[in-house]
Amino acid sequence: MSVDTHSKFLRSFIKQKFSSLYNRPFDYNKFKVLLDETQRDLVSYGFFLITLDLKPEYKNNRVNLQITLNERIG
Repeated sequence: MSVDTHSKFLRSFIKQKFSSLYNRPFDYNKFKVLLDETQRDLVSYGFFLITLDLKPEYKNNRVNLQITLNERIG
C-alpha cells in the first residue's frame, strides 16, 4: 500500500486504518467502505478540504493499493 501525501501524520493515519486488510484477499467493496469511513474521520478531525481516491494496481497476483489525497483549495 502506498499513500500519496506530503503529511507524515496523514500517511501514518491512513496506513493504520487499512492495516487490518493487509495480506488479505482483495475485496474492492471492503476497501471502498473503509475509504469512506477514513474520509469521515478526517472531516471529524478538521480536514474538511481533503478527499481520498483509491486505485488498486494488479501485478503478479498481488494488489498494490494506491491511495491519493486531494487537497481542495478554497
